[in-house]
Amino acid sequence: MNPNIKIRQYAVNDTSARLEAIIESQDHLLPWIPWAKDYDLKTCEEWIKTAIFKWGRSKDYCFAVLDEDDHYLGEVKLLNVTKDYYESSCNLSYWIRKSYVRRGAAVAAAKLAAEFAFKNLGLYRIDIMIMPDNLRSHSVAKKLGAKEEGYLRNKWVMDDQPRDVILYSLIPADFGL
Repeated sequence: MNPNIKIRQYAVNDTSARLEAIIESQDHLLPWIPWAKDYDLKTCEEWIKTAIFKWGRSKDYCFAVLDEDDHYLGEVKLLNVTKDYYESSCNLSYWIRKSYVRRGAAVAAAKLAAEFAFKNLGLYRIDIMIMPDNLRSHSVAKKLGAKEEGYLRNKWVMDDQPRDVILYSLIPADFGL
């Protein structure tokens, strides 16, 4: 794992770096992340402003992933945070720019986000849902220590088509918490 990776809440000045990473990585992202197609500066600015506004006010926590020199590498998100009588969980998603894959950044960033979810938000479960043919994301989940729990048919809709996903989970005990 790369110990020099850090995550932090997005800032408005992350817009150009995020856009650059998305454009660089479009062919790498598009099979799994359809919003990356035709991504532009205005869309990126709006997304970052919304992510900043939602932090702590809604069910989403979006983090910029940075290297030791504060270069933007991608993002990790805690989505659909739910804390109520019956549930204490969220979904974890991640992507790393194409020029930085296979260096441990996704695993390190996902671990930091999971620790934030367990320690800061007090959650008891994190779900990671991955399309069956997204082999790199499966590798990240397994290296993170997530347990595969099942195959969910028609769980997601992308491009107006139902998509299956494989469900992984993390719980605090997976991190010795």
